[in-house]
Formats: sequence, C-alpha cells, structure tokens
Amino acid sequence: MGPQLFGASFAAGGSGVLGRWVSLLAVSINTMPPDFVESPVQELLWPAFRDGQLQGNLGNLIDLHGLASLLPLFLIWGAAFAAWMWLRLRLVPEPSEVTYKK
Repeated sequence: MGPQLFGASFAAGGSGVLGRWVSLLAVSINTMPPDFVESPVQELLWPAFRDGQLQGNLGNLIDLHGLASLLPLFLIWGAAFAAWMWLRLRLVPEPSEVTYKK
C-alpha cells in the first residue's frame, strides 16, 4: 500500500469516525437548532452534550443521568458488534470446503 493510498484511507476513516460522532451528538440531544445558529455543532450540540443535557433514553430508565445514561447504548452497540464479528468469523469456510479440482 503506497503512502498516498494509506493517507487517503486514513482520511476516509477519520471522516467516518467524525461523522458518527456528530450523529451521536445530534441524536443524543434531539434538538432542532434555530435558523440563526451558524454552527449548530459548536454552538448548540457539543455544549449540551458536554453538559449532559441529553434526551430521555434507556440509561435514564435505569436511573443513570447525564453522559452516564449513554452506557447502555454503548453496551448494546458493543454486543451487536461482537455478535456480528462472531458470525462473520464463524461463517468463513474451512479450507477443505473450498472447491479445489485436483
């Protein structure tokens, strides 16, 4: 892999992580910014998220507040990722199952 290709894939991965982070901010806060806000992420979403002003979620139901209320979400995401990886690795065919003609 050449240096340019590595840099491009690193940038694409970084922008994907940033996009997911901004999406998490937006859905956690669940607010519609007013039209006069020029930069909703910096002026509205990030400060509210940082201060733990989140909408109701599963964490609130089990008496977690602020950013700690997102722990059940991360646990569910982690379990879903682990199940996906387990299924993905489990479905890899054995070398003997690959059709080879001698």
